[in-house]
Amino acid sequence: MAHHLSPISGHGPAINHKFISSKERFFAHRGQYELILEQTFLCIGSWSEKKVYRPYNELLPTGGLLAGVLFNRYFDQAGPPFGGELEEYQELFSSKFEIKKMELCNNSHPARAGSELFIECKKG
Repeated sequence: MAHHLSPISGHGPAINHKFISSKERFFAHRGQYELILEQTFLCIGSWSEKKVYRPYNELLPTGGLLAGVLFNRYFDQAGPPFGGELEEYQELFSSKFEIKKMELCNNSHPARAGSELFIECKKG
C-alpha cells in the first residue's frame, strides 16, 4: 500500500506524492512520475536483482528524473544492505538514462563520508 503524503501548500501548484515503502510494492506498482527520489533503495537487492530493476524505467516518462543517494561500497554481511560501486551503477543506468551526475556526496553524515554517491539521471 502506498502512503499518500499531503500536497505541498503555498509553494506553487499542489503536488500529489506517493511513498512506496517496500520492495514488493515497488515492483508491482504502476504509474508515472516526473521524479523518483532514491535513498539507498537499491541496497535491498543483490547485484543479480539490480539488473532487473525495471521499475525506474517504467515509472518515469521520457525526460523524468531519478535523483538520490546510492551506497558506494560493499558490506561484510551476506544480506541487506548490499552495496555497489560507481562503475557498476554507471553500467546499470547508462542504457536507459542520461547520467547527469554520479559523484561522491559532499554532504554525507560523517559516518558515511566517502561511501555514498549522489545521482541525477534523466530518462532518455
